Amino acid sequence: MLSRQKGANSVEFLMTTLPFLLLILGFFEICRLLLVNIIFDVAVHAGAREVKTRPVSPISNQVFIDTIDKFPLIDRSKIKLSQPLYVETLPDLVNRKAAPISKAVLGEYTVSYAFSFALLPSISTRFLERTGKMTVLERKVLVSYDG
Repeated sequence: MLSRQKGANSVEFLMTTLPFLLLILGFFEICRLLLVNIIFDVAVHAGAREVKTRPVSPISNQVFIDTIDKFPLIDRSKIKLSQPLYVETLPDLVNRKAAPISKAVLGEYTVSYAFSFALLPSISTRFLERTGKMTVLERKVLVSYDG
């Protein structure tokens, strides 16, 4: 009778420990996602500020990415910057009518970062990437070029 109870205790321990461990790992991953999200927001803001202080040029994209890359927990290989849209006026921005770089007054930059989970990568690959949510952080920034 005692040997059966010892086995039952082991099974009970396993049945409670495994879900608790998964809960802790999930909590860690969510905290990491929130931290990377906050750092990415600050990095994009710093990149936009750096681009704004320089004259408009074709290397603005590289300056933007280099500034973002200086922040911790941001992997350069996961940063994607789409082709910026340069416009002269706000109605041109609404109509998506591009202007040459030499006449640009406003620039719209779209930056995305492919987040991947570290401890539970199967969540990222099986569920979240299928829905397209929470794995790609995307920000649009409107930069006003002063004179």
